[in-house]
Amino acid sequence: MPTISEVSSMEGLSLFTQRSPVLNKAGARLILAIALLSAPLITSCAPHATDKNTHLFILAGQSNMVHLDELAAFAPHIKTALPNAQVSIVKHAVSATGIGRWYRNWPIDIPIVAKRDIYDRTFEHKIKPALATADFDTVTLVWMQGEWDSKSCAYANAYEESLKGLYTQLSIDLDRQDIFFIIGRITDAEIPASRKECWNIIRDAQESVGTSDGNFRWINTDDLNGPDNGIHMTEEGYRELGKRFAVEALDLIHQRLQRNHYK
Repeated sequence: MPTISEVSSMEGLSLFTQRSPVLNKAGARLILAIALLSAPLITSCAPHATDKNTHLFILAGQSNMVHLDELAAFAPHIKTALPNAQVSIVKHAVSATGIGRWYRNWPIDIPIVAKRDIYDRTFEHKIKPALATADFDTVTLVWMQGEWDSKSCAYANAYEESLKGLYTQLSIDLDRQDIFFIIGRITDAEIPASRKECWNIIRDAQESVGTSDGNFRWINTDDLNGPDNGIHMTEEGYRELGKRFAVEALDLIHQRLQRNHYK
């Protein structure tokens, strides 16, 4: 397993500054991203502040994000493509929780659920300490959540606007309009018929948001949950999930660097 040197950590915040070994099974898009981002362009310009080469990744969600080992499945791909960068990875995920615990203006009034507390704790105890370490050239929100919200079609029907609202909320709190947003669409799980319609509303909402803006992407997870089509992914599925998140994030970073370079 590739190793990454952890320079500093505090409550889930990890800063990586040393180069990671190349992964043996990286896909073609990842290899291309590594080649492009390792070129001199990466040090000659930056999308938010020049010549810093600093990148913040915020990983958030519920149980499928909990099970993702970001140090083994995500960080090595990022550091291979950005070998000389200061990369900060913040992760906070809580199993069996809905988007109402993240989005302050979730429109459904259920006191136990709609506490909006997880986002505030994450921002205060993880994101703010990360922001104190650098003026980041790029910020990427990586989101893997939605299963809980399929419990009710009322929740599901509120999901698309809530997902957009969460992005806007973070943009306001960080005072920047250039945040990247990578959304993992929930799996094609074999779930009870009573929840299937609501489940598909969530999936459609994630895909819709993921294609609604040039800074947004969504990823397919239907092949990551094993032969039984479970809600959760397999061990190998989580490794692939981390790679897919990294590939999309790196592609967006590269595209922005190219645009800035030719301005």
